[in-house]
Amino acid sequence: MGEGLAEIFERLSRSAEKVILQGLVMAKRPETRIKRMGRLG
Repeated sequence: MGEGLAEIFERLSRSAEKVILQGLVMAKRPETRIKRMGRLG
């Protein structure tokens, strides 16, 4: 355990990284981006 979000993200496939990042980038409102980032960690 004790693994940080960065380590987990680095182990994802390239396509999985793209899907996650696209969800963050496509958010229209800053509040939505913050909410989506909160779900990751």
